[in-house]
Amino acid sequence: MIDNRILSLLRTPTAILVVLVIALCAQIPHAADVFRLIAGHGGVLPSIHSYLFAVALELAVLLFVVQHRHVESYIFAVVSVAMNLSYYHLAGIDLLSVIALPSWLVSVALPVAIARYSHAVAEVQPEHDESERLRSEIERLRTESEQATRQLHSQLNEVQSRLDAETKRNKELRRQMDETEQRLRAFEPDKILSRLTDTTRAAVLELMDIVRTQRVESPAQFVQVSDWNKSKAYPTWQVAEASNLIWKNGDESYHAVEVTS
Repeated sequence: MIDNRILSLLRTPTAILVVLVIALCAQIPHAADVFRLIAGHGGVLPSIHSYLFAVALELAVLLFVVQHRHVESYIFAVVSVAMNLSYYHLAGIDLLSVIALPSWLVSVALPVAIARYSHAVAEVQPEHDESERLRSEIERLRTESEQATRQLHSQLNEVQSRLDAETKRNKELRRQMDETEQRLRAFEPDKILSRLTDTTRAAVLELMDIVRTQRVESPAQFVQVSDWNKSKAYPTWQVAEASNLIWKNGDESYHAVEVTS
């Protein structure tokens, strides 16, 4: 279990980055010594200057790789190899001899390792960026979903309010219709009209748009409308509806009649 944890830890980008930093720290003194030996100056300030030069040179490999500029990163890796060979050459080692083989191995292996470590770190970066992008996309979708849900709830509440108002209005109309129907059922026009005089009865019938006519068996017949208003000469009308008998007095019938000229 512990071995698996160690292996998992070594596979993480953090472990690769730690090894990369160690390799850079091992490489920096070579570049700093080469710069200081070439300049030929001693003291604190030249030493600081030489180390700043070395740090800038070695970090260039990492920075170019992270920015996916692989050509530049390999160029600086070659420069680092040349810097290491210069270090051993300045120390008096003949680089063309067999004795210089360890110097060549160290000079080449360390910059190549730095370049490979840098590429390993850079390969992990897009996955991290992709996870961040997906996380941002999920957060955006969640926000839009919440906004759409709130808007939908608001619309549903508005529709429900309208339905409640319409239901209340329909109930009120139904109540009024029931009251009107009850009043109409309680209304007995024959009793009311029988108590009126002929003149008053005729006026009431005229106001109610009711005409006194003969009993009509068929709507297609032509009938002469009784003329109770002597100042008007009523023509002959075609009865369109004569079935609504509202009052009858002997042989005379009063109908609610819809007529067309």
